[in-house]
Amino acid sequence: MFAYYDPDADIAWLPTGESGDVVSERVPHGLHNFDRASRQLVAIEIWAASTRLPVSILSALPRPSVTPTDTSWKAIQQRLGTRSATKEEWENFIREHGPDMLPPDGEG
Repeated sequence: MFAYYDPDADIAWLPTGESGDVVSERVPHGLHNFDRASRQLVAIEIWAASTRLPVSILSALPRPSVTPTDTSWKAIQQRLGTRSATKEEWENFIREHGPDMLPPDGEG
């Protein structure tokens, strides 16, 4: 496992250990990933990394490995034959699940 910075998503991923069974907890800056059994921290995901980490660190981190499959939201929707939620569907989702299902910036 290698640390990386994805400038397109503005996310830095910093592993601190390894685990085959991870549970994630949302924190104000992103996610903490823990080994399910030991509860040992195994990775930190930092959202809006460009506002939280020095440029010198971000520029030193490699980009995430490129996969041959297009993983953009548009490509996933095309492969699945789905569409984006309408405004009404989204509002119903928020009413049912609450606004805490989203990160503070609304991206997710």
